[in-house]
Amino acid sequence: MFTIHRSEHFTIQHYQASGYVRLVRSAIVFASLEHANDALKACGEALERLDASQLGLLLDWRLGPFSIDARLHQLVIETTDAFAVRFVRCAVLIVSPVGKLQLDRVVRAHSSIAPVIFNEEAAAVEYVTSR
Repeated sequence: MFTIHRSEHFTIQHYQASGYVRLVRSAIVFASLEHANDALKACGEALERLDASQLGLLLDWRLGPFSIDARLHQLVIETTDAFAVRFVRCAVLIVSPVGKLQLDRVVRAHSSIAPVIFNEEAAAVEYVTSR
């Protein structure tokens, strides 16, 4: 595993042997919607350097702070969809079954790729690494 991007909000790790990339959200709150956009744009640029045609993508949101900002939800979903579409499969890892229900509602409203949502790490990794 090696880290291909690190910022105060996101870390991107490439697990070459397992064939997936993990984008980990930190617990730090975005200062503004523009700040969130800039942080996500930097992630997209880092991921562009990878050949994603044989890789899974795991969006690990377990540490991410709770938000009720609908504009932020839409920005995060639309931006991650834009780079996730290049990957073979995409999953989101969250903390709890309740969080899974909340994220599922947001994904249905804003996502064009409908990633699979998990609250168990082993199941999420198995999904993104299955061929």
